[in-house]
Amino acid sequence: KLWIFFFVVDKGYRERGIGSKLLKTIEKKCSKTYPLIFVDICEKFSEAKKFYTEHGFKRLAKIEDWFGINQEGVIYSKRLA
Repeated sequence: KLWIFFFVVDKGYRERGIGSKLLKTIEKKCSKTYPLIFVDICEKFSEAKKFYTEHGFKRLAKIEDWFGINQEGVIYSKRLA
């Protein structure tokens, strides 16, 4: 499995398809080696949740006290192969 730890597009460059192109490149290059891709994000980041959902990711689990910062997190996953 492949886990995305950091995936950020600067606010000034969002809504230009940069994140989508990067994600598609990652998926294409990794699909033969990694059948699953995962990402975890803070529950309150609605923009990130929308991005991953639009790219075929499904909500997999909720995380209590995500990274020990008193916030809830969520894990999203996508099958590549």
